[in-house]
Amino acid sequence: MNMHVRRNPRLLAVITLFALSTGAAAGSNLPESYPGPACGERPAVPERPEKFETGEAIAEYNAKVESYNASIERLVACVREYATNAAADIEDIRKRSREAIDRLNQ
Repeated sequence: MNMHVRRNPRLLAVITLFALSTGAAAGSNLPESYPGPACGERPAVPERPEKFETGEAIAEYNAKVESYNASIERLVACVREYATNAAADIEDIRKRSREAIDRLNQ
């Protein structure tokens, strides 16, 4: 008995979209896992002395606070850039997925 199974690309596209939208377990097209941010660790908050004995101690603490603030600003900028780039990657992946489905449906 020879049966021909007719392939329906629109049905395949619907099934694919349904699987994606329902959170079905899937593999990955990425060569490796998506990289995390390379921004380093959050710096330690400088400890404020209970009492400042000298002007030098105040200046030293202020320098530590300025250094901490600068480190935090760099960390925030790095994480924002990472998140912006990740969002662009997601949009590119969505665009390529839509294009693949559109080609399938032609």
